[in-house]
Amino acid sequence: MMRTNPPACGLARSERSVTVEQIDGAGQATAQDSPLRTKQAAEDVASQAITAKLQALPLTTNETVGDVMKRDPMVREAVRKAVSRATTSKVAIAADGSVSVRMVLPGSVFWEALTSP
Repeated sequence: MMRTNPPACGLARSERSVTVEQIDGAGQATAQDSPLRTKQAAEDVASQAITAKLQALPLTTNETVGDVMKRDPMVREAVRKAVSRATTSKVAIAADGSVSVRMVLPGSVFWEALTSP
């Protein structure tokens, strides 16, 4: 069951704006010992980019998600959980074996992670 109220820190954005946004991140990695490891390394970079974008979102008029994460383990866990649900939408393998990926995270996934008990 999903809680409809925002977390105790409150949200500056409406639920609707959070649920319609798509957060994406791109990552690149040089060739590793296998194509799969290279893809995973690129996905790690893309996940970090998504995390940075989530941390920049405003939670209150004076604080971002990143600010609240520093003191609230529930928000930290919500970000971790949401980023783990990002999906890879594009993979490009270059002739030199390097890999570029694009990952996406629907805003609704972040909202659900943030507002779920």
